[in-house]
Amino acid sequence: MSRLQIEAERRLCIQHYVVHEWCKKHIFRKMVKIWRDHRSLVMKEVMEQAEVVGLPRAATQLKPDIVDSMEEWQTFVKSRSTEEFREKSERFKSMREKKTLLHRTSRKSFASLEAELKQQSEMPDAISRSDVWLRAYEAKQKNGSAEEAVDSEIVKQVKKFKEEETVSGPSSIKNDAVAKVLGPDPRGRVVE
Repeated sequence: MSRLQIEAERRLCIQHYVVHEWCKKHIFRKMVKIWRDHRSLVMKEVMEQAEVVGLPRAATQLKPDIVDSMEEWQTFVKSRSTEEFREKSERFKSMREKKTLLHRTSRKSFASLEAELKQQSEMPDAISRSDVWLRAYEAKQKNGSAEEAVDSEIVKQVKKFKEEETVSGPSSIKNDAVAKVLGPDPRGRVVE
């Protein structure tokens, strides 16, 4: 493809997909995620095919059309088939499997969530760390969905201790509902 054709395609894309500046960051992040997912699936196919016909031939057969040079593609495949990359991949895979709690506040921080809760509450001083934590981690029902949202066991335990906490009165961060279920915070993380 000539330089002129590439420039023409770029201008065509700009003309067809005009977006606001505030949307660009989100769109590009989404595009990067889609590309990574696709790249991962292609590499999985290459590795499966490599067991049958060998890595160089599998890489040649399954080269995506959007990759310009075969040399570039071969370099990428070799980098992904090293033992070091496989170990790193397995390490991160095991880390993802250990993650039991899903943060459900999108990009909102706990501080923003706490401020929002205090603004909505009739008694802002009554908002505790447990309230903020529960709002961040409890399952939310999707709009228009008839399916009931199901909380994890940890969230259910925190809710149970939170009810007991409400009856017995306010407690400190060291023995609130979150600390009772997850254990004390590491030193230096929470300021009383």
